[in-house]
Amino acid sequence: MNNKFTQRFVSVTVTIALLVATYSLNAQVIPLKIRINNPEAQGLTIDAMRANFGPMPPAEITADLVWATDGVTEPTDNDTWSQTGTYCCGAVTNGEEISGKVAMIGRGSCEFGVKVQNAENEGAVAVIIANRAPIGLLVGTHENGMTWMGAGAVGDATTIPSMFITYEDRKILEDLMEVTGGSLNITIMTSFMYDASVAYASLSPELGVPLDSIQLVLVNRDTAVSAQVMDVQLTATITAPSGGTETLTASIDTLLNLGIEGFSYEQRVFFPSYTPTEVGVYTVEFRASTPSGSHPMDSEVITQTFEVAPETYTYRIDNGEVYENFSIELSDASYQNEGASLIFNVGAVYRTGDNPAPATFTSFMLNNANELTPGMVFTLSLLDMDPDGDGLLDNNFDGFIDRIDFFENEVASVEYELTGEEAPRDLILVEFNSPVTLEANKSYLLMISHSGLESDNFFSPQYGAAGAQNQAGYGTVYEIGLIGGAGYEFDLDGFEYWNDDTPGWPHGGVHPVLRLYLAGFTNTDDLPALEDGKFSVIGNPTSDLLKVSFELDNPAEEVRLIVLDMLGRVVDSQRLKNVVNETYTINVQGLSTGAYLITAVTPEGYRTKKFVVAR
Repeated sequence: MNNKFTQRFVSVTVTIALLVATYSLNAQVIPLKIRINNPEAQGLTIDAMRANFGPMPPAEITADLVWATDGVTEPTDNDTWSQTGTYCCGAVTNGEEISGKVAMIGRGSCEFGVKVQNAENEGAVAVIIANRAPIGLLVGTHENGMTWMGAGAVGDATTIPSMFITYEDRKILEDLMEVTGGSLNITIMTSFMYDASVAYASLSPELGVPLDSIQLVLVNRDTAVSAQVMDVQLTATITAPSGGTETLTASIDTLLNLGIEGFSYEQRVFFPSYTPTEVGVYTVEFRASTPSGSHPMDSEVITQTFEVAPETYTYRIDNGEVYENFSIELSDASYQNEGASLIFNVGAVYRTGDNPAPATFTSFMLNNANELTPGMVFTLSLLDMDPDGDGLLDNNFDGFIDRIDFFENEVASVEYELTGEEAPRDLILVEFNSPVTLEANKSYLLMISHSGLESDNFFSPQYGAAGAQNQAGYGTVYEIGLIGGAGYEFDLDGFEYWNDDTPGWPHGGVHPVLRLYLAGFTNTDDLPALEDGKFSVIGNPTSDLLKVSFELDNPAEEVRLIVLDMLGRVVDSQRLKNVVNETYTINVQGLSTGAYLITAVTPEGYRTKKFVVAR
């Protein structure tokens, strides 16, 4: 998995890379997307991998998703969370429920082809096989993640499409079924183009910042050698807020055909950079065209958006809506069982732009804060991923990108201890001991860590999750610690990297709510951090009036106050004249309830404090 982590960052320097492979000329192990259509899913799309048998799925299959059961097959090995019957190694007994629908079946106890055939016999239109092995726990001989589904004895005789998903995505589907009362409607998608990347890690902080990683993945879904495609032309047409357009182009002048090794046969295509010149929301339409003009990919369109909003001072890869009905979590079995993991850490990768910026706060979210043990400590570490600035993240040149490369390059660290008063889904703000200067054009990893070994905690932290458009060059890091010896060791050199744009890697487009809050990109240039105590917030929380106090060494001709919301947007700014050491009252009646950051910029330095509007 470290190699995937490496590929994620090395690939942005490659002009065009062609990866083609399959396991037979009759079928391909290909990536699919499954969109959950229920409003409770908030537009969530998960990854799946097509079986190496059965027919190619059509462009879309939309149907209800139902668990299939044979009523008799017992869970085996150490699988204690699957219901009896969900393995479906015998005849399916709920045929009326799955007829005309997509059947979900658990992995284990028999061949994949047998499971699919049993569901097909009762009228299922497709089958999803869900892994039973969660991350951090071996179940029998089964490991976590995606797996290749071979035909076995009867798979080649099946006539409905089938696919595989991870245990983590199975858990998300199960959680959503519980929320909706058991009914989910899904769309299985087999596009030729997918995973277009056009978003900033934060809303663009200023005009003139280039969007330099515009890209998408193009896949050959044709299985016949005669259907090989070459000379594919691709366009990304960008419509500015005012309506003006600009079209970026890319091309593939090699065969997009079948290969004979590996699982990936996709091609990632990179477009030239684009520099916005207007404030607002931009729309990007991606299209592909073939010489004949009659290939199915000629009719496909992917539409993405990105926003330019100056005076927005937050790095966040969770640039979509926060999900209400599921979390990023380690399964209870992995976290609690003997020999399993009590370490589950997550991180977010950010790249800075041309301007240095001081980070003042960080935040995270726990969806099960009420279940966790008071006194449990979370450490938020900010790590320089490229201290020598050479653009390579393998800092010790051992051929792997792992925790050793970064954890020796810590630039800031702060601890947060649970008080027991945190509510689920609260955005927990934590102040760095002093503002941390982020250098321009660098990569940073913001990591939140804890140890269940040290805090007598029995529940895995459920980190808040949010959707996001794909952002090339950014990503989410997951770290699983396994009990071993006197302490613990980190699996696979420390990092499980769930790549958002590589088929077979789960949770594309889902990120932890883990953010960096900045004092500004230009308004604190050449100013030191103001000593703590020289700027204070009084009467917090407040409903209408906020009091701020200064204890400066000298009177200030002018002090700027900048108020940011939790998305890093400037919602208020004021200038105080002839400031002396006294208390000032700020009217915040126009602000909605919630948490805010207020930065004071004085001739002696700057400082940021948090406050809450509560009514």
